[in-house]
Amino acid sequence: MSRARICANCRRAVPAGQQCECRKASERARKARHDTTRASATERGYDADWRAVRRQYLKAHPRCSHPDCTAAATEADHIISVADRPDLRLSWSNLRGFCKPHHSQRTARDQSFGMSAEARARTWPTGLRKSAIPLTIVCGPAGSGKSHWVKQQAKPGDIVIDLDEIKARLSGTSMYSAGSEWTGPALEERIRMLRALTIAPSCGANAFFIVSAPEPAERQWWQRMLGGIVHLMDTDEATCIARINADHRRVGHREAMIKRVSAWFAMAQGGESRFRQPSPTAPPLATKLFQKLGISTDDESEEKFYCG
Repeated sequence: MSRARICANCRRAVPAGQQCECRKASERARKARHDTTRASATERGYDADWRAVRRQYLKAHPRCSHPDCTAAATEADHIISVADRPDLRLSWSNLRGFCKPHHSQRTARDQSFGMSAEARARTWPTGLRKSAIPLTIVCGPAGSGKSHWVKQQAKPGDIVIDLDEIKARLSGTSMYSAGSEWTGPALEERIRMLRALTIAPSCGANAFFIVSAPEPAERQWWQRMLGGIVHLMDTDEATCIARINADHRRVGHREAMIKRVSAWFAMAQGGESRFRQPSPTAPPLATKLFQKLGISTDDESEEKFYCG
């Protein structure tokens, strides 16, 4: 017999494998809020002409084009988005048929902001070794309260590895204000800090590593590489979005962050996967962006990491 779980939001018992009614309600409310600010289907290129082409295409291609899927195709998907190539909006050569689940996976993948091979190598580096000190890997989407939870748990002298904090420190700006050019250097610094965990400081500190990691496979990979324990935040999607909208530090970045929240939950629920076993680590940025951005690579930077 399957075991019930307790919903973290409403504290009601929910049968295993099912979604709580409060979560369904919050998802409906989120979509309703999103629809109030979204352009209409016609404004986005899905007009009567498109509906006619879609109907004809699905009639000619009745099966889902996803590998090994035999379900009926119910969605005509643009291979290259209408936003990027409006001239191909009605071209059959730019279409493929998907069943609804595989079309949803495609949407989740698009919202996860495609990553280059170099970015993947820095995001999931090879050559990591297990931490020599107690480590907690804290996972969850933006707005889930990862940093706040760590602040409540950490003691003076503990080590916190947070990409957003690293970007702010390297760029000399406030949280969430650093430009995209700082992402590569921040990932390089994060790799350095993770590798330094193999050297135990004399003060007996603990370490906290903050990372989104929506997929179980990614969380398992980080734990296998670094050791320690995983703490997964149980904040629901609606709460994450509400916190982002209420946080003045995220002004100018809210729309992108909310998209990432939606992508996080889509991937966490089995949508399109972005995590893959990493390829060899990309060449260091120290001779490129580090120098261009004026980031010090002296050993003195270790003082910012280890407790004194």
